Formats: sequence, C-alpha cells, structure tokens
Amino acid sequence: MALDKVAGQIVVQAQEKASTIILQGNEEANRIIAGAMGLAQQQTEKIGQDTRRILDEIRQSELSGSYLNAKKGVMQAKKQLLDEIFLQATRDITAIDKAKRAQIIRNLLNKASKELPDAKFFYANEEDKKLAGSPKNISFKGAIGCIGGVIVENEDQSIRINYLFEEIFEKIKEEEMHGIAKRVFGKN
Repeated sequence: MALDKVAGQIVVQAQEKASTIILQGNEEANRIIAGAMGLAQQQTEKIGQDTRRILDEIRQSELSGSYLNAKKGVMQAKKQLLDEIFLQATRDITAIDKAKRAQIIRNLLNKASKELPDAKFFYANEEDKKLAGSPKNISFKGAIGCIGGVIVENEDQSIRINYLFEEIFEKIKEEEMHGIAKRVFGKN
C-alpha cells in the first residue's frame, strides 16, 4: 500500500504540475492573443487612416479634374466667342457700302505703294479691282479668290505685300487677341 500511496502522490503532483503548466499556457496564450489584438487594432487604425487619406486624395483629384474641365470649357467658350467676333467683323467688312470699300481699297494700294516704292502690280478679287480704279504706276495683274483687299508686287515679283482682309484680320487676331479678350471678358 505504500506503493499505492506513493503512486497516488505522484499522480496528484503530476496533475498539479499539469494544471500549473496548463494555467501558464493559458496565461501565455492570453498574453499572445492580447498582443495580437493590440497589433490588429493598430493595423486596423493605420489601414483606416490610409484609406481616409487615399479617399481624400481621390476626392481632391476629382475636384481638381472637375475644376480643370470647367476652366477648359470656359476657355473654349471664350475662344468660340472671340472667333465669332472675328467672323462677324469679316461679314461686316464684306457688307460695307461700295464707296467706303473703294476708299479702303485705294488706301491699301497707297499704303502698299509707300512701303514698296517700285510697286508695279496688284491682285484683288473682281469687285475690288473695279473699286480700285486706275492706281498710279500700278497695274492689275490678276483676280484672286479672297473676301477683299489687295496684294501688291514689284516688277520682278520678288517682293510682295499682302493686304488681303483675311491676312489683316489674322494679323490683328495674333497681335491683339489678348487686348481684345481683355476688353470683351474683363481682367480675367
């Protein structure tokens, strides 16, 4: 019986030791779980912050894109309006009365003659040829397709001055667009 008693004590000690090891294991598992939960919480918060930051960046990008698209639309509308202004100016110049148009054509021929003293020939559309009359020392060389104005050349045709209305409007458009836009649309 002494053997049974010793065996019983060994079993009791083993059970106590097992209970202690299980208790320590559970405590260690709880510490690991608590650490993992804390780490998971930190990761969740970081992911949440990153997600909010990315969403804010996307919203800002969309707002910027929308702003740029709106600005582009406004610029296109302004350009179309300016193009319409020049188109209307072209229509207006072609619709002026013959006396005024004849004066413009003669003034253009005189200006070209001053710029090119050895001017000999001029080109114009049929209507402007008739309105030009007989300019001094310059003869009509040929009809050209244009809305109006003249082209003047020297005798060997090496120098040409272009005073076609289309050319004049294009030059004004290039040189004065900023000023015209400022007058039409204000300081913006």
